[in-house]
Amino acid sequence: MAKERLSKLQKGIIMGLYSNDHWADLRTVKKVCLKTEATCCTGNALHVTVARSIWNLKKKGFVKVFAEVRRPVLEEAIPSLNSESRKTFKELLVKFPSRKTLIIPIASNSIFNIGIVALLPKGKIKARELVIVNSRVNNKKRRRERMNQIDIIQAFEDQKIFGALIRDQSTFTNWKVCLKAIFALSMDRKELRTYRKFTGRRRSPSQRFSEVFLAIGRRGGD
Repeated sequence: MAKERLSKLQKGIIMGLYSNDHWADLRTVKKVCLKTEATCCTGNALHVTVARSIWNLKKKGFVKVFAEVRRPVLEEAIPSLNSESRKTFKELLVKFPSRKTLIIPIASNSIFNIGIVALLPKGKIKARELVIVNSRVNNKKRRRERMNQIDIIQAFEDQKIFGALIRDQSTFTNWKVCLKAIFALSMDRKELRTYRKFTGRRRSPSQRFSEVFLAIGRRGGD
């Protein structure tokens, strides 16, 4: 069975509901969508876009949609509804005789506007999947950011990266000079002398190389 594809906005709605105890009113849903940059729409366009996405999610079985209707409005609207809706809403009016506002389930063709959106079990499962995926993406992003914050020499010496693989860092002095040359890192006087000795060049590189070829003989360490 093919996976149901969801838009960025639909995913944002599901995640917003999941982080808000699995339900929220329409205003909160729109705020979450803007905050998480799930959509760039504003004003009436935002309302229409979010409402359309909510109905698509309902159609796919991820959410249930409710309206908050004042009692007099509901009583007035009942005669114009279909028989099934009339029966349902009459039962609600009888069941909650003192409530001034009732929360009623609605369909896409309802005369009432979206008031509250709640996750169904399928939506909760999808939300958990999205949490796992986002966590993996964020972890990869953090790793990339961390790698960008350190240079190759720091990575070479860091016990959590390459350092644990090297028993004696002192035996790799010349190789560190080589790496500094490749990545255009600054060198101290001793390292610069080593660089000049092996390359015959006076100045160390000012730009890192994108590709390097090294002719290295057997036992080519220090």
